[in-house]
Amino acid sequence: MMLRFYRFGGGPGAAEAESVEVALDGTISGWRSVSRRGVGWFAGLLPEGEVEQLAAAVAAVETLPAPTGVRPPGAGTETLELAGRDPVQLAGVGEGDPEAWRLIRDAGRRLLERLTDFPRAAVGIRLPDDKHAELFHLGADPLVLDLAAVDVEVAAWRGYYEPAGQWAGRVTGPERVEVASGWSFPVPIEPIGAENVTLHVSATFRIIADAGEAQVTVSHAPDL
Repeated sequence: MMLRFYRFGGGPGAAEAESVEVALDGTISGWRSVSRRGVGWFAGLLPEGEVEQLAAAVAAVETLPAPTGVRPPGAGTETLELAGRDPVQLAGVGEGDPEAWRLIRDAGRRLLERLTDFPRAAVGIRLPDDKHAELFHLGADPLVLDLAAVDVEVAAWRGYYEPAGQWAGRVTGPERVEVASGWSFPVPIEPIGAENVTLHVSATFRIIADAGEAQVTVSHAPDL
């Protein structure tokens, strides 16, 4: 193992409880629970150049004392694990701490985003038109979902910053369904009633695993 990075937090919908691990050979794997690019399990291989940059960032903090900053009240936690030392809390990195700690924290955050490039058993959401969204399977491996109560939220934006309407509803599906390559699940949405708007859509449901069920939120938002 080169590093593990965990992020735990809360907010509307599913609570963030996410992790990423990178091995010495560049193998990356982990779990996303709140994401625009899929939720579930991910695994792949980073290019050699990225592995070298990450190894340099790890080497820069291996012998440093742990950060001294205090996590802000109500903030989530970010934890770094390196071989040979105790877990390090990074959410409260302070101004007086070495820059290397901020760099490795930012690297961990980027790795969680990078993770979604490698879906193994995951679910995404897409928007075929302005009256329908759909959940769909990502990756090569199957997974089991609880779709008994899929909470959907839609926000319409005109341009980048002007709100143009919103809608929320619930879609009912099977309580337990195994999904695999080619699977999709329609999610009807109410028309916002405004023209020339961009729709952002999110769906909250549950993924079932051996350890129990995890609530997840996957969202669709076009790139700016």
